Amino acid sequence: MTFDFGLLQPYVLDEQITDIDSNGSSVFVTHVHKGKYKVMQLEEHYLEGLIHRLSNSSAINEQFNYEHPILDGEIEGLRIHATHRSFSTSGYTLSIRKNPIDLVITPKMAKKTKYCLPVVFDFLQACIKSKMSVIFGGEVGTGKTQLMKTMLSMCHENASIDFISDIDEMRMLELYPQRNIRQYIVNDIMNYTNTTACILRDNADYVCFQEVRDEAVDDLFLVLSSSARVCATVHLKDALLMPQRLIQLSQNKNDHHLLSTIHDYIQVCITPCKELSGGKMKRYIGQIALFWNDEQRQPQKTLLYQQTLNHVRCFKLPDYFKEVFKANHVSLDWREIDEEF
Repeated sequence: MTFDFGLLQPYVLDEQITDIDSNGSSVFVTHVHKGKYKVMQLEEHYLEGLIHRLSNSSAINEQFNYEHPILDGEIEGLRIHATHRSFSTSGYTLSIRKNPIDLVITPKMAKKTKYCLPVVFDFLQACIKSKMSVIFGGEVGTGKTQLMKTMLSMCHENASIDFISDIDEMRMLELYPQRNIRQYIVNDIMNYTNTTACILRDNADYVCFQEVRDEAVDDLFLVLSSSARVCATVHLKDALLMPQRLIQLSQNKNDHHLLSTIHDYIQVCITPCKELSGGKMKRYIGQIALFWNDEQRQPQKTLLYQQTLNHVRCFKLPDYFKEVFKANHVSLDWREIDEEF
């Protein structure tokens, strides 16, 4: 760590802390086990100085003043978001989110923390081998990006993967420098639409949108209409409502064929969750939902997996997906389960 965060440095260096936030006077941290709590008071002038040092750093180098009241950037694997006191009634604000290079979600971690059943990792591998498009939905801080990163790490080492985002949260090139990975950062000159047009010429196996917002969802649909498969994160609570959420974000929401199109191209939605229990923050995969069109072109959907803090259910794998896996020579030992976890 070359940039000095001053009074916040201990929390930046603490590997158990994922987020650091200041509302202009108080500083809160989010701990992987303890959740969010207050750690200190901070004078506004000190916070102002820290934000200006960040804005002037070589890594960010953006204006931050009355006319440019929002600062977004990345420095040494940390995602920075700050607002000017002219824009925020509480004063200067600062949010720091850590983006670790290494995989956070692994089978070993999942077994230790009851994040999910081991067969879920087999299912993710089956999705990759069968070239399925997957949406990762969830609220802020549930680990959508980290779960997507885990799944993409299962791709063949020669697979071509393109990433499109405003900030590189996944850091896949740093994790796998020898793989065929391209990272595109959108900006005022190259927006999502221009960048997507560029990506379509790459002939990528997977195109990954690190966060689908209003401006990006129709570009996601454009990619899906090509031969590429898509992985993306989106703010979503119920995995079964993924198509409706994408339609809501689309500029073409009145297209009556859009629902069946989504069911054609996006087969899976996974929603990780977080919940405070016994003074500790627990994270787990809450739902896995499947989507397809039947022979009459009618959209179908079902839950495949559902988990709470202490209970898990694996539902029957639809025949449609059994055939897809079989056609791609993928073996998946999926069994119906209903038990305490």
